[in-house]
Amino acid sequence: MKKILPSQVLPSPACFRQRITLPRQQVKDLSRDELATALAFEVEPFSGIPRAESELAWRTVDNGDPERTVFDIVQIRKQDLASILEDAKRAKKTVRAVTAVPAEEPNPERIEDLPWIVPGTQHGRAVRYGVLYTILCVLLGAGILGDGFSLARRRNELLPVVERQRVLQAEKDALTRKLQETQKEISDLRTQRTEQEQAMRSAEVFRAAWHRLLEVTPRACGGDALVRSITPNESSFSATVQAIGVSPKDAVQVFVRLSHELAPLGWQLTPGAITVQTPATTVSFSWQVTFHPERIAP
Repeated sequence: MKKILPSQVLPSPACFRQRITLPRQQVKDLSRDELATALAFEVEPFSGIPRAESELAWRTVDNGDPERTVFDIVQIRKQDLASILEDAKRAKKTVRAVTAVPAEEPNPERIEDLPWIVPGTQHGRAVRYGVLYTILCVLLGAGILGDGFSLARRRNELLPVVERQRVLQAEKDALTRKLQETQKEISDLRTQRTEQEQAMRSAEVFRAAWHRLLEVTPRACGGDALVRSITPNESSFSATVQAIGVSPKDAVQVFVRLSHELAPLGWQLTPGAITVQTPATTVSFSWQVTFHPERIAP
């Protein structure tokens, strides 16, 4: 047989794909012909395709269990396979094998890693179908059935096991999703708690800073000026301070003293307007104060 290239393998939705788990001891001495027949029996209840009307291929999957073997099986009806090959022939397209459509999510698959069904073979890439009667005789003669149970009996015994495994896997998947959702909720709650704690710490810092501003400003003015108002601004944590003094010199002295006392507390001062009243008996002046927590002296 010529080497088959991935480009010559056609993925088709007509292919049925199923994973079957069997005891390793039960299948380890089977020939490939015998194993093909056994797998056809196992997958038939799921695919609904009679073994005599199908072609299939498989690969083994490492599941980390030394006692059991997982088979990844691809199966198709012979008439569907013939129709696919005929369509390819009319389209002058070279198709030497077919397989199931590779999964895209959650784990993308390559077509090279899937079992390939090669027309005219029993299990894909190498072994051809024998006569079913002969295979069954070989199975019985080799002692595969052990204590004399028929292959159909063994299939019926394995079906409940497969079904239980499906149920357990579904329960495991549901619990895994629930655990992931719970972990995300816990993470979100921790994030919210951290943000709340940070907000509370920031609010405490701002409250303390505002208290110090109200405490220090009148004291820094001394006898040179009288604070008329301290009005918070809307755009940021800042305020406008308005005061009244006797002369412009008073405004400069107050600004210098206040800058000196408020700078270690994280406040930055920006001078504002100075207005001399008429008659020239008083001077109105103002300045902006802005709080920067990172500038607080250690």
